[in-house]
Amino acid sequence: MNSGDNFHEGGSRRILPLLGFNSIYLGVNYLWISFETLILPLEVENSVPLSLSGLYLGVAAFIGGLSAISGNLSSGMVGDRLKMRGANRSVMVIFGAFMSLIGIFLSIPFFNVYLGIVLSFAILQFFSNVAIGSTQPLLTETVVSDMRGTSSGVNGVFTLIGSAIGFGLSSYFLVVFPFYISVLMIGIAISITGTISFLSGRERKTIEIEHFEKKNRKHQITENNRNLKILTIGSFFVFMGIMGLTYFEFYFFETMLGVSDPELLIGTAGILILMVSAIASVLVGRLSDRVDRVKILAIGAAASSVPTFLIPYFRSFPIFLVLGGFIGATYGSYYSVSIALAGDLANERMAGTHLSMFNLSLTGASTASPLIYGMILYLFRNIPDLSFHFLFTVSSSFYITGSVILFLFYGKRKKNSSGTSS
Repeated sequence: MNSGDNFHEGGSRRILPLLGFNSIYLGVNYLWISFETLILPLEVENSVPLSLSGLYLGVAAFIGGLSAISGNLSSGMVGDRLKMRGANRSVMVIFGAFMSLIGIFLSIPFFNVYLGIVLSFAILQFFSNVAIGSTQPLLTETVVSDMRGTSSGVNGVFTLIGSAIGFGLSSYFLVVFPFYISVLMIGIAISITGTISFLSGRERKTIEIEHFEKKNRKHQITENNRNLKILTIGSFFVFMGIMGLTYFEFYFFETMLGVSDPELLIGTAGILILMVSAIASVLVGRLSDRVDRVKILAIGAAASSVPTFLIPYFRSFPIFLVLGGFIGATYGSYYSVSIALAGDLANERMAGTHLSMFNLSLTGASTASPLIYGMILYLFRNIPDLSFHFLFTVSSSFYITGSVILFLFYGKRKKNSSGTSS
């Protein structure tokens, strides 16, 4: 029986665990988007002088990002060692989920205390990334190559649904109810999805099949490791283009669109954009099982640069939705396809370590870009129009840089493939 037969055998029996252990992405992205776009900016704005809020927000996001990197790397490396000793990775998923509650609930008493805000954000970032970093290796360990795009598309849907819930529920609760209600709802979601993910993953066994043994010859492992590093570098720049912007969307709506209470509009925009993104994630993820994944990534990254550059030139909410929808579609596609490609390149015996290294492209960008964007807003704080024009121009340039690196990666792979065949 070949690898494809193994995967497709017992269809629903395999699909249901896939949906179950990926449910943690829903809870964690509900957490992340709520804090990045709404809660953290609101906390910072209430704890520091208004003219310094952009800079202080960037610093808080930077420290939280460093904590996220630490959590993700440690989860991958520790998880590989636990797995080698016969333990199950899902134990770390539920551990990370429930420990993140400490940081989540600390944000309530520290609502207007800047150092407390930074501490609570760092804690929730560390442990939520332990949970996610322990889930990602299952893509390489349990799903064969020609289905990873589809699997990553499902992953992307959970990610985007979680983000949409974050935009919708958190914006609503922040406007209608006391602050602690929105935080309590996030804690409940993390607890439920973490438990479901743990229960779904604990009986799951790694697929040890001939397909992997043939693939993982020494020269193939070396080439894949090199390609994974190039993919990580290119993806880092692409994610630099999008990740940091979420923190400053709150201030963009206040400054450029002239909205006094931006919570509900941000929630509306976020839900609509993420609906488009979720659809694109599934469709393009499935397409990437048939078309070269790197080509999809490079074209998508280049396409994202155009609407990003144009956003500050239109002070219209409907136009913002159109441009944001295009960015959401390309980002959703990029997210799911890049994870699938990383799963192709990772060595299944060290999947946790390799995928946590790839995830540095995401967590690294989440760390560096908010600090850069915050400094831009601070340096041009007396000229708000110029500050956001410059910010989006820099963001657009990150997309272009990532696209160029990926095009070079694609060309190199094609050349190597031709040389091997000849």
